[in-house]
Parts: sequence; C-alpha cells; structure tokens
Amino acid sequence: MNTHKMKLVLGLFVFSFLITPAASEAYFSTAQSATKITVDTTLFTITYKFGFLNRELYMPIVTERGLQATSTKFSVGYDLLSEDDETLNAGSATAIVLSGDKDIEIKNGRYYLPQGKSAEFTFVALVNTPANETADASLLVTHLPFIMVKEDEEIAARLNPSELQYYRTPEVEL
Repeated sequence: MNTHKMKLVLGLFVFSFLITPAASEAYFSTAQSATKITVDTTLFTITYKFGFLNRELYMPIVTERGLQATSTKFSVGYDLLSEDDETLNAGSATAIVLSGDKDIEIKNGRYYLPQGKSAEFTFVALVNTPANETADASLLVTHLPFIMVKEDEEIAARLNPSELQYYRTPEVEL
C-alpha cells in the first residue's frame, strides 16, 4: 500500500515538473503588420517580448535602416525587402521602438528591465515612397541587440539571423 502511495506521489511530482513552465529567456516576435495608410505612406509594425528571469536587461529605442546583423551599434536595424528577398532602397523611412509598459524605465537612452521582468516592445516604421517607386515589400528586422547585466557585468548580445527571420512583416504594396 505504501508503495502505491509512493508511486502516486512520485508520478504527480514528475507530471507537475513536466507541465510547469521552465525558467527561460524570452525573446519572441508576437505580431507583425504592414498597412498602407495613404497613397505614399506605409506603416510597418513588429511586436516582440523580451525579458530574463535571472538578468537585468537593456533594449534599444533607436533604429537604423540598413544596419546588418553583425553590427556593434546599439540600434535596431531593418531593411525593406522585395518579393525576391532583395533589399529595397525605395522611399524614406522613420522608425522607433516603443513600449506600452507604463512601468518600463529609460536609462541612458535605453529601455531598462530589472531581473525577472519582461516587457513588450513594438518596432514602428513609417515608409514614404513617391508614386513612381511602387513595389511589393515587407520589413525585416536585421539587427536586434540587447545588453544583459548579471552581477554588475554588462554582456552585449544580439539575436542571430535565424532568430530574426520571425521579425518580418507581411508584404504590402508600397
């Protein structure tokens, strides 16, 4: 009888261990959109969530078009891509990273998240194109750096291209 109770308790423990969420890092793209606002203006957005259970975190606010994945700049890089995945230099773009989290702090021009906190960020870009520069395009984040802080040591990191493939909007006609 005690053996059955022991097996039951052990089984419940293993089951609860398997279904309990693991303490892990979060850096997922949760939504992407591309919307034609006017004849010559298109709005692109990419929403993502970041945070670490055991590290403080700094995230960029500023962006730069054409920034490659290997850059050391602390800016979100992005490009417009054609249907054939070619970089488009069409039009002009203005972009920024926003956070809807009212508790998020800005330190030294960067978003700051304390250890154990995650937040949602939205990359927002407005692209203006003259009428003679029409093309189908999507927007891809090409560089997404972040700084982790553990025991007062800053560790610079960035997402790699295989992770960034999910940071792409649907196509829209510019």
